This record gives sequence, C-alpha cells and structure tokens, in this order.
Amino acid sequence: MTINNARLTDEEAIKGSIEAGKLADFVVLSADYLSIPASEVQHLKALATYVGGREVYRSAAF
Repeated sequence: MTINNARLTDEEAIKGSIEAGKLADFVVLSADYLSIPASEVQHLKALATYVGGREVYRSAAF
C-alpha cells in the first residue's frame, strides 16, 4: 500500500518502503491483522506509532 502511494506522489526515493535512509511512518498493532478473523480486526490496539522514524506514541501495554 505505501509504495504505491509514494509512487503516486513521486516520493518513492524517500518513503514507501522500509529501507535505510527512508522516512518511516508505521504502527505496531496488538495482532497481525492479516492472520486474525475479520471479526477481530475492530479490536486491534495501536501499541506504538512512528512518524518519520521517530516514536510519537507508545502504549503502556507495549
């Protein structure tokens, strides 16, 4: 998802994939949303959030 958006905005040199030197915006979730039943996705919790490679949120549970 992220690489396609980076291509659309012509920013794939600085973001869109996890590589050294690129900006990193991502979230750490309480479970893998690709492997849990769809009915459980609504119960996922954000454990940590990173913007530009810097942590901006950390749950006490993390």
